[in-house]
Amino acid sequence: MFINESESALLEKFIKASQDIGKNKAYVQGAGGNTSLKINEEIIAVKSSGFELADISVSQGLSYLKYKEIIDYYNQNPQTTSQQFNEVVYKSASQFNNFKPSIETSFHCLIPKKIVIHTHSIYANILTCSVEGKDIALELFDCVWIPYKTPGIELAIEIMKALQQKQSRIIFLENHGLIITADSVEEAVNLHEEVNSKICQKFNLEELNNNYEILDMDYIRNNILFPDQIVYSTTDKFINTKAAIEVLTAYSYMVNNIEKCNLTLKCLDKNHVDIINNMDSEKYRQSLIKN
Repeated sequence: MFINESESALLEKFIKASQDIGKNKAYVQGAGGNTSLKINEEIIAVKSSGFELADISVSQGLSYLKYKEIIDYYNQNPQTTSQQFNEVVYKSASQFNNFKPSIETSFHCLIPKKIVIHTHSIYANILTCSVEGKDIALELFDCVWIPYKTPGIELAIEIMKALQQKQSRIIFLENHGLIITADSVEEAVNLHEEVNSKICQKFNLEELNNNYEILDMDYIRNNILFPDQIVYSTTDKFINTKAAIEVLTAYSYMVNNIEKCNLTLKCLDKNHVDIINNMDSEKYRQSLIKN
């Protein structure tokens, strides 16, 4: 991969910002969340599937793709299936290294901004996982709200439809997380902090601490809120891993604070749970989970 000196410096700045976000477990848990940088007019760097954001580097945990190829394919095949689209994405990435790009690479490529930050912020998800959250988000921010869609091309299509109707740098994903877009690393990071801080101030939220008590597993499995919860909690296989503990701690924080804020929990139905459990991309990500 050939990039010039200024592009290399920008990539390093992007990686440092991504690592900092990844170290904050209120924003990212386990291998969840992802960021991307359109390095130039040809190449995008996006977090690879199964890697923790805090651990990425130029040569580790980042996938590189020719994103114009991805955009052209999508424009020519608007009815593409998830499997077909992923094949195109993986083929493009294989030109550079052997890491599988995030399942959410689709919206990273299609969103026109240079920087995309996608987190599973516990603060933003108090809104996205509550019945009243949409109205509150639209009151607090100049944003768009995306109804729950399966991660991948289905979600990306819904995001692009919404952005055609209203341009915004702030995107809330129902029962999922937050997307921030910008044309500079500093702008993206600052806006991400601003959105989360505003939600914390609105509800007087306490910071997440490492000793936050995890709720009963029967309750957790009967009240599914977001995709990563499904990956780490619906079987006992990963329940004691570092990633699962981070995800379930975040989940417990969210449930407790949704109740404290007098909001109503909005859960995913069994159909959505089954779809996530049967996705090849999630099975691949599970294969990379370490203790």
